[in-house]
Amino acid sequence: MGGIWSRVGPPTSGLRVVRGRLLLWTERVNSTLPTGLGVFNAASLIFFAFIGFESVVKLTEETKNPKKVIPKALLTSLAIATIFYILVAVAAISVVDWRSLATSKAPLADVASAIMGSGAGLFISLIALAATGGTTLMILLTTSRVLYGFGEELKKLKFLTKINARTGTPLIASLIVMVLSLSFLLFKEIDIIAELTNFTIFITFALVNLALIVLRYKVPKMKRQFKVPWTIGKFPVLPFLGLLTSLFMILNLKLVVIGLGLIVTLIGIGLGELFDVKALRLIKKIVR
Repeated sequence: MGGIWSRVGPPTSGLRVVRGRLLLWTERVNSTLPTGLGVFNAASLIFFAFIGFESVVKLTEETKNPKKVIPKALLTSLAIATIFYILVAVAAISVVDWRSLATSKAPLADVASAIMGSGAGLFISLIALAATGGTTLMILLTTSRVLYGFGEELKKLKFLTKINARTGTPLIASLIVMVLSLSFLLFKEIDIIAELTNFTIFITFALVNLALIVLRYKVPKMKRQFKVPWTIGKFPVLPFLGLLTSLFMILNLKLVVIGLGLIVTLIGIGLGELFDVKALRLIKKIVR
């Protein structure tokens, strides 16, 4: 054993080397990271990367044993994606300075190029394009199901329930979603579109959390399939934190985005009034 240690060193020496390298790496990363409100502004924008996970819920009617499968699918996919996002972010700022990444049009491609050469950048760009396409398809798929649901509920929108005989999917609803999605190609500022999308998600999350809090007090005896844990009396803590977080994220968006988002929200409420949406009637009843 002594002969082995004399050649490779005792185990503790290897641990010291690893610890030393980790400390050097941590010092390097910490010295280059931005601080202050800029971090929250970035968080409000990058939230776009998490859009789509909640859409899994909209496929409940097409899922076997949804009460068990959907929550597991939602939480598992969110956890896996978050871990990968963190690992990619840490790896990126370890290779290329964050200031360079902030001004880059293709940050991950620049990181790959710095490690493996210029050809790797193109490869990473193709992977990113494919991943973005997958997320987009998921959103288009679930949004068409939302329109189909409107058609089932409202007689004025009954045409949205037309089903393709071969595929069994909502035909008219899918075509409408496709046309509306293509219209966004007319916008040149992609960051405005991303932030506006984030606004609609934040306001939706805020209203959902607020609704849950109100329901706990207005309709305490309602039969619930799932009850959010961690309550103080009747007051649910997690929805309250979710409400505060969503509102805080909205405040970190650009003023023009908040203005446009409020306009879109008012248009949505107006359409709900126009078509006499059942959910909107229920909300009014509960609030009163």
